[in-house]
Amino acid sequence: MRIILFVLVLTCVSCASDGDTDSKRQYWSKEIASLNSKRPTRSYVLKTYAAYVVPKQENENELTLIDTIEVNNLVCIDWHFIISIAFEESETLKSATLKETGTCL
Repeated sequence: MRIILFVLVLTCVSCASDGDTDSKRQYWSKEIASLNSKRPTRSYVLKTYAAYVVPKQENENELTLIDTIEVNNLVCIDWHFIISIAFEESETLKSATLKETGTCL
């Protein structure tokens, strides 16, 4: 039973460890660091990352971006990079964070 659990965990970890996910993770990590240091306006973020904006967001002080890539393994079919951005009342960036998840078994 322990061997099966180990193999499952190892397989799931491999979902997030191929070349495409690693390069995308590096890209978004750099973007998050840049956003947090420069603190741009909401309009700048919307224009710059328009392709990743999730439509119909209800909270004006928060914004969610999603970048999805296909992964080719037995466990996952897609890997999602979820960027959560919070804005001050003045519409300047307050914080940006990165989370990852997969569409997996």
